[in-house]
This record gives sequence, structure tokens and C-alpha cells, in this order.
Amino acid sequence: MTKLPSKGQYNSDSIETLRFPENVRQSPSMYIGGTDEHGLFVIVREPSDNGVDEYLAGRNKFVAIMIDKDGSFWVQDGGLGIPQGVKVVEINLNGKTVTSKMPTMQAVFGELHTSGKFRSDAYATSIGSHGVGVKGTNATSEYMDVVTCYKGAWYTIGFKHGRLTTPVGGTNPPKSPFSGKTLTKGTLIHFKPDPKIFSVKSFPASMLLEWAETPAYLNAGLQVVVNIRGKQKSFL
Repeated sequence: MTKLPSKGQYNSDSIETLRFPENVRQSPSMYIGGTDEHGLFVIVREPSDNGVDEYLAGRNKFVAIMIDKDGSFWVQDGGLGIPQGVKVVEINLNGKTVTSKMPTMQAVFGELHTSGKFRSDAYATSIGSHGVGVKGTNATSEYMDVVTCYKGAWYTIGFKHGRLTTPVGGTNPPKSPFSGKTLTKGTLIHFKPDPKIFSVKSFPASMLLEWAETPAYLNAGLQVVVNIRGKQKSFL
């Protein structure tokens, strides 16, 4: 029997278990479809789609997306906001049940397959339901900062390269980058795609404009605003 040439040891140390965000960052195409202009557009569309889902749930009439001059993106909606609280997850480890706790807002952005769309009581209709979505955006961004209003109080959380840097905490209402006015409701997300992940720095403006026009046309009463480096257009 011919002995195969050895190209290194293969043992227990060769087996890796990747957790968020490393699993997404090392194999981004599995989660966002690619690292070209189409993948870049996906991570912008994901948080924007959440605003559309809020409309479909009867809680929102406004979605806005901005491409800032520094290459970062802003996504704003006027929805109900991200629920606050603690998610309790039971994990079977070596035959024993281990309980893990995490703030709900942290789980929404930093724990794969966490979603309010698996069951129909919160979202009777939604664009996405796999629980990856905005977590793919977070993991492939240099930074992501989120501010949300839930039941009259404002909360914030921050990440860098998908890793938590600013734990969930109370904050003051932010100003909208679209109107300059202090927000009274909704969610505002600011993120910048990681150039170490993507092979391009931008995508054609037509991709975003076509996306914006479609949900505005199909959903009466939903306003979608697009601001591309200072040039703003509204679809209603």
C-alpha cells in the first residue's frame, strides 16, 4: 500500500469550533452571498429590510438609508424599536444543561439564528426569518453602533468587527442624519463595512435606488428615503 505524503499533523488541535463573529468573518459568502458589490449591498439591505418588516407588522411608515461621505452607512426606521430584556438560552454540554444569559439587544445583533420572525405572533409577514440578517452586517463591519427607542426609553449598543465594545445601556435620543431633528421613536444604525472583508468599496447607486423604489411602490403609505453622499431622494 502506497504511503501518502504527510502535509502536517491532523489531530484534535486541527478541529476548530467557530463562534460569532469569527464564523461569519472567516466564511462571509456562506452568510451574505459574497464579498463583491452584491455582498456589500446585502449587508446594507438587511437592516433596511427590518424597517420594511416593521411596516408589514403595522408598526412603521418610514425607512431611510444613507451612504455617508466616509463610506459608512446609516439606516433609520420609525418602528417600535428593539425589545429590551434578557434572553435565556439552554445549552446541552456533555449531557448537562447549561444556562446562558444575554441582553436581548445584544442577541439581536450578535447571536446567530436569533430573530423575532420565527413565530407569527410578532411578524405575521416578513422578508427574512433565518436569524442571520443584520448579524451578517455586524460581523462584516469595522464598527456598528445602534440606538433604539423601546417603550419610551432609548438604548444603545456598539460593536467593532462584530465584537461587543459598548454593552447595552440607556442613552439620550439621537439626531436623525436625514432631517437633523431629535428622534422620538424608532431605530438608528450606523456601520462601516470592513475593507478586510470586501473586495470593493461601493456598489452602483442604482442598486439602492431600485431597492428603495420597490417596497415603497408595493406598500402603500411606506416612505423610503435614500441619501447618497448628500443627494436625497424619497419614494412614497
